[in-house]
Amino acid sequence: MVFHDSFDFGRDMQVITDILRSRNGQLGAEFMDAQSVPLYLSNSDLVFSNEFERPRFGQGAFHVCLRAMWHELTHGARLDHTRFGKPFGVQYEYATRVLSELARNVGGGKAQRVYAVGDNPAADIAGANAAGWTSVLVRTGVFKGTNDAKHPAAIVVDHVGEAVERIIDVESQYAE
Repeated sequence: MVFHDSFDFGRDMQVITDILRSRNGQLGAEFMDAQSVPLYLSNSDLVFSNEFERPRFGQGAFHVCLRAMWHELTHGARLDHTRFGKPFGVQYEYATRVLSELARNVGGGKAQRVYAVGDNPAADIAGANAAGWTSVLVRTGVFKGTNDAKHPAAIVVDHVGEAVERIIDVESQYAE
């Protein structure tokens, strides 16, 4: 299982490929000609934003490199893996169930609209759109443009505070 961004791509790639190729996933065991254990990966963000002024490689970049390395090491074999995290549906399905249950318990109805606020079109916005949620793209991190062509958001704003204001404005129209 890989849950966090790599701090040392080379070392982490070596250890993971050694485990995947070792009999029963035990380091030091004989190498197999095929993948010996399942691989679970989280957070497929290719890039993320932090204090540096430009986006940095995220765990998704590590996934790409790991799959390429596996392909070369195994003479073209596909790396069998399961990815979790945005934009994959399991998180959105779970959140939708929880929100619907909360809405029933609090107001007796179901959640009418769900908003997702994020700065990464390929992860945050793609996942929200696929789930049928209203996507709100903020220009505070990875994204800096007007809207993303591949994964366009329903609403685009400069910062999270503005996102909240826009959501309140939209919801107040439904209340009238």
